[in-house]
Amino acid sequence: MKKYVIIIIVILIALLLISCSQQVEDETVRIWMYRYKDYYGDNELKDLMESRILYYAEENSIEIEVIVYTDDEMTEEDYMLKRNLALEHGDADIIIGDMRSGMHQIEKYADDYTKLSNYDNVFDNFKGHHFVPLTSRMTTIILDKQVLEAYGIESDKYITINEYYEIKQKLKAAGARFKYDAEEHIQLLYYYINKNNLKMINENGQFTINRQASMKTIQEIAEDITENYKFDIYTINKEIERNTNYDRIIYDEILGRPFSQRGQYQPLKFLSFTYDITPPFEDYAVVIENDLENTMLRVPCMIINKNSSKESTYKIADYLLSDKFQSSVYNNTLTYSTITDTPNVRRDTGYNDDRSYKYEPGKTKIYNRNLTGKDIKELMPVVQEAYEIFKNTDTEKFFTPSEYRIAIRAFIGNEALKMVEDPSYSEEDFNRSADEYLTRFNVLYN
Repeated sequence: MKKYVIIIIVILIALLLISCSQQVEDETVRIWMYRYKDYYGDNELKDLMESRILYYAEENSIEIEVIVYTDDEMTEEDYMLKRNLALEHGDADIIIGDMRSGMHQIEKYADDYTKLSNYDNVFDNFKGHHFVPLTSRMTTIILDKQVLEAYGIESDKYITINEYYEIKQKLKAAGARFKYDAEEHIQLLYYYINKNNLKMINENGQFTINRQASMKTIQEIAEDITENYKFDIYTINKEIERNTNYDRIIYDEILGRPFSQRGQYQPLKFLSFTYDITPPFEDYAVVIENDLENTMLRVPCMIINKNSSKESTYKIADYLLSDKFQSSVYNNTLTYSTITDTPNVRRDTGYNDDRSYKYEPGKTKIYNRNLTGKDIKELMPVVQEAYEIFKNTDTEKFFTPSEYRIAIRAFIGNEALKMVEDPSYSEEDFNRSADEYLTRFNVLYN
């Protein structure tokens, strides 16, 4: 009997050792991503990322599993739940996701990125946070300078988004009247919310807002709408409900012509001045949209699970910030640029040391044959201006959960339209609405 007991104990110990050995030997790095099937820019970039990661892993004998879900097989909300459980149980080493995919839900798992040698090369204003953007992106708006001249308003050739909003206010003061549609509505909200620095505030675990600043913002928007737009509230609501026009045209109803519209140029990379389109206005100014909460909303970011003890996890993460990978993003995608800045990256992406673009007629690749020499000469400085603006832009809003910003805009916009419809709207009405709004928000996000 004693003999059998000893045999059983030996077998159990052997099984335990085998189990421990298998756990130790599981060095597979698991990377999680979510893809939007019908979003070309996202798929183009994710295809590139996946192929380069797999190639790097094979080249360096790293065992890897890239776990990808798409929006046609699982909702983003369900994916986030599955992803969060994987992190909790140690089944995810690196998460790649954008600001719309609840990255803030998992920030408690974030590791110390200073362990990565290439982290030093990330633009300084994107360091020190729970996750790291893997690329960069900015967009443009093109202004018709003839409209500015008609109202006696001056503008530099290249301006920031806040300067653009201020110019629009000057135009209205000079007599311009913009059509009130969904695009105008959202631009008006951005202007006043940014002007009054409205944001969600976390006080002892409960979310709140600055009520005085919020009421002031609502009053200013309502006053602006009442004084500067032809409207009735029914028409305004119907216009806002429509999808934003793709070209984001802001139309001056006095002159009967567009004042501004979406630019087809990605200002962080000259390569993408390649759409088969010319500037929409004969004489124009360029708005470099440095409101990164929007232009980088779908830029993939990386979180390293701090519970991952695999050395290869950090090798792959470091590779994603390497000169080689960053240059490949610039040269193989239409809209994305680099999040690092090194002499090698500048050289590989066609820049001089001062970040000016090296354009050599007849040699530099320009796909859009409709661009004239004048267009190229005027648009190239956008690249250098954009670089300076990007590296000096405050990134606080980018790293704030998008749900918070969207909720603020929805609340302020709704209350402003209530005040337009009913001028007797009072502070008591505001406080009642704010109480209801904050109660719902805290239930959702606490």
